Amino acid sequence: MKTTRIGLIAIALITLGTAPTLAQTGHDLFQQALVKEQADGDLRAAISLYERIARDFATDAGLAARSLVQMGQCYERLGSQEAQNAYRQVLERYPNEVESAEQARERLAALTQPPPMTAASTIQIRLLMAGVSNTFGGPYPDGRNFVRINYETGGLEVRDLVTGESRQITPGD
Repeated sequence: MKTTRIGLIAIALITLGTAPTLAQTGHDLFQQALVKEQADGDLRAAISLYERIARDFATDAGLAARSLVQMGQCYERLGSQEAQNAYRQVLERYPNEVESAEQARERLAALTQPPPMTAASTIQIRLLMAGVSNTFGGPYPDGRNFVRINYETGGLEVRDLVTGESRQITPGD
């Protein structure tokens, strides 16, 4: 009898369109965001869910901090500067969430440090004057240019013997 009454009430609520919706927990949303991010590859949808979690479940510090870290990682994969904002939020709002704060600190440091030097950005040394025993300069090894000291600026200057153009190659005083 009791079961029948509950069933009738449920049918009535559904018929009237007032059936209560099941509330999603922050952890449910976090799992959905992970699926969007990792399985579907839909980073924008994942970011939207992580933002919602960080906003709506801010009192759950651990969950909110993890959401912001994941959001930052999504932004990084998209090449967006917003990643830094997400990591800063973790450090400002949830500094006591040790694991998330450490991840945010590491990622923020990696994003704000200059890139390491590569072979293209290393110092290059090239021979400009060979066998010149005077202070006026001499021919460049390619035979087309003449290297000399520009006494007005104190720097080295290369003069193209074909075109007659000169260009400063080292700074002067």
